[in-house]
Amino acid sequence: MFLPQDYCCTMDWFPEGVIEERFPKWSMSFVLEEVVPELKRKGVTEQQIQHMLFDNARCWFEGK
Repeated sequence: MFLPQDYCCTMDWFPEGVIEERFPKWSMSFVLEEVVPELKRKGVTEQQIQHMLFDNARCWFEGK
């Protein structure tokens, strides 16, 4: 599993203001500020988070 930190900079298919209203926490830092703390509250270990954020991506890019 990967926890990517990518972000869509524009959402021009929604009327102006809809994104902010429906997704107020949508930001570049959402995974680190919202997802990771919630995973920790649910019992996911620091080692498991490290694996999802870094180790899996490194292995994939290295072709392992």
